[in-house]
Amino acid sequence: MSTTANMSKMTVSELFTPLSVAKVETIAPALEQQQIDYSAWFHSPNGSIYLKFVPQDMTKEDIHEAFEFAGPINRVDIVNSVPNKTTGSTYRMAFIHFDYWYSTGASLEFRHNIMASFPKECRMHSLVACRELSVTINTRPVPKTNYNVDQLSDMFHRLQEQFTTTVEKQAQEITELKEKVARLEKNQMDTESELWRLSINVEDLDKTVTRVNTDLDEFTAWSDGISLDIEKIESDSTYLHIELGKAANATNSMKRLFTKLSGVISQELDIE
Repeated sequence: MSTTANMSKMTVSELFTPLSVAKVETIAPALEQQQIDYSAWFHSPNGSIYLKFVPQDMTKEDIHEAFEFAGPINRVDIVNSVPNKTTGSTYRMAFIHFDYWYSTGASLEFRHNIMASFPKECRMHSLVACRELSVTINTRPVPKTNYNVDQLSDMFHRLQEQFTTTVEKQAQEITELKEKVARLEKNQMDTESELWRLSINVEDLDKTVTRVNTDLDEFTAWSDGISLDIEKIESDSTYLHIELGKAANATNSMKRLFTKLSGVISQELDIE
């Protein structure tokens, strides 16, 4: 059941005023390029939105039910896109025109989200459609009229122009993303190559450290052997000094004895 019957109807001067031009300018300064008075659209007595890619099973009544929380709907125009030249396929679009906006929180939040996302579409989940829908501002609302062939053709061409522009922008974004991905993949390959070189260097460093440790162990063992040899030489030198001291003492004793004997022999010779 529709809930709009309980919503208070407001005139444009009675709509929520704190979200004024100042707020709009802080939300999307780049939107000025679209030459739209966003504050006027936000408070418009006959605001209009553009619904892209209307599901085939979604009727005008479903669209009414899905969007009537924002305000009383004047009319819903569902049209098919110009057939794609390559595939011949088409898709359905909808233009939803309101008599005025409600001042409820849901309506305010809805319009705020659309403005914040523009010129990109605002994504909203519809319980009626049971899926996500793409909504944006209808920048060129068409007054209600009985369209003739020329008018329909002109409208289709304008829609096709909008669609082509959108596709071109998306193609450009895809190209830029592909280039970015390619750069990231190259950076990743360079990083992996650098890591591989570093791993090789680390292995070589490990081998060098192992060789140095082995040489150090051998040097330590050799040094320990040299130390033992030096200690033995010092010990032997000390022993030789002692022995030499003993030999010197013995030599001196022999000299004294020889001197004494020489004196005795000389005396004996003198007596004879």
